[in-house]
Formats: sequence, C-alpha cells, structure tokens
Amino acid sequence: VSALQAASYVEQVGIHPSPLGNHFAKAIFEVVKPEPQTPRLTREGTVSVAADGVDAMWRAMKVLPVFDHHDIARAATLGTCTVSVGTAKNYVTALARAGYLSLVRKSKPGTAARHRLTNNTGPLPPAITRRKVVFDRNRGEFFSLQSAQEVCDALE
Repeated sequence: VSALQAASYVEQVGIHPSPLGNHFAKAIFEVVKPEPQTPRLTREGTVSVAADGVDAMWRAMKVLPVFDHHDIARAATLGTCTVSVGTAKNYVTALARAGYLSLVRKSKPGTAARHRLTNNTGPLPPAITRRKVVFDRNRGEFFSLQSAQEVCDALE
C-alpha cells in the first residue's frame, strides 16, 4: 500500500479505530488513479523497469515458435527495455521447471537448450518470486521451482 500511496494511486482518507487501542487502528484508503490492473511498482513507488523486461520476454515466447535464452534476450531488448542474457536464461529455466515450456533440444557444450511455449495461460507474464516460486497472474496459481529434496536439503 505504501508504494501505491507514494505513486499517488491511493490516498489515506481516514482511520478505523480499534477497541484494542491506536496501535491496532486500520487506515482507510481511496483509489485516486483507477487502473484496469494493479501497477507493478518498486517499494519507493516508481514503475518497475524489471516488469517491462518480463513482459517483453513473455511476449517473445508467445511469438517465437522455438527459442533459447539468447533468442529471448534479443527479442525482448527493445528501445529503453534491455534484457540481459543472464536474466533471460533465469526466466526461461524457471518457466521450464514450472511446466510452461517443453524441451525441443537439450543443451550441449556451446549450444543452449531450445524450448517451445506449451502452457500459454494468458496475457500477463508469470512472475518469479523471491522465494523461487512461479506465480501465474492469469490463473492466480503458484508453482514451486524446488523439488521436495531441495526443500529438505535447505532445512538442514
């Protein structure tokens, strides 16, 4: 909410008191700039540049019949939006592990793996969270990128 407030999408219009005291009072906000979708913002309230890159990579995957991460980085880099090969590789790898992409050709030394988009769930790109989980904004579903063994190994 603080990012939306800093970007002037919402403003505080009041406080709902709590019988437990001021510490538990709830702020009441009003939407000032209505948008069809919630804007992707940084914590400071500026529009996230990373979101543009993810959008561009998702669009490239939907257009290219077969691709590797180099193809995605090239296709997604337009104008002020720059997508590095490393960023594209991480995104392609995450979507492949989450079941969005099928493997067309395995990687070989000096040659990247080639993929095809097989799970196009809609216009909004899947997001990779800090917890290494893919969130599908179109379906509202989460997909873990870690196997049960990887989760258990991290607990030790």
